[in-house]
Amino acid sequence: MVPVAMVLQSDSNDIRIFSAVPEAFKNIEFYNLPAVGNVCVPGAMSGGKVQEIKYEKDGKEISADALKKDFRIRQVLPLR
Repeated sequence: MVPVAMVLQSDSNDIRIFSAVPEAFKNIEFYNLPAVGNVCVPGAMSGGKVQEIKYEKDGKEISADALKKDFRIRQVLPLR
């Protein structure tokens, strides 16, 4: 089990994904983690590589580009 703060950090207008995941954690899946602005984030990492990240708001998937109008989104590589 991975602490939520390792896979998603969100404050102010910033959403950071996989920001504090150690290299030893190669396979991670998470569902509907809450972020700022009523955004939920599901995602997956397999073999140490990001496989999927989605953004959902009000039950609908939205693009990262649409979110970038209001938020700064950063996918951070796992800690090495």
